[in-house]
Amino acid sequence: MAQQRYLQTLLATIALGSAAGRTFTLTNGGPALLNAARIGLTTSATVGNRLLKLRVLDVANNVLFEHIDPNGVAGSGGAGLNWAAGVASAISGITHVMPLPANFMIPVGAQINVFDSANVDVAYTINAVVSMSL
Repeated sequence: MAQQRYLQTLLATIALGSAAGRTFTLTNGGPALLNAARIGLTTSATVGNRLLKLRVLDVANNVLFEHIDPNGVAGSGGAGLNWAAGVASAISGITHVMPLPANFMIPVGAQINVFDSANVDVAYTINAVVSMSL
């Protein structure tokens, strides 16, 4: 049986920055199986529910997958938004879980884009951990 290697990409805490959100490139050196993406969100005091969208892009910015967290995140708070393969949508307090496609292969140079589809405010911060198998 072939041994799989585990790889993760980290995004340090950074401001969302613009209506287009934040995009970062994954560190897979070859095609990889996307297992999970966790986004830590800390919101500003601006009133309104944030609806974060996760998009997986190829190197040419073509959208391979996108999903909006249907559970809004209010101002002056935060949430852990978790997309994972093979899970059903769920929420418990400030922990949100959403599905990724099972056996989702991503190409070299794949990118993760996170933005607020409600475009409430861009002053809040995110951090991210993305795990893959090679």
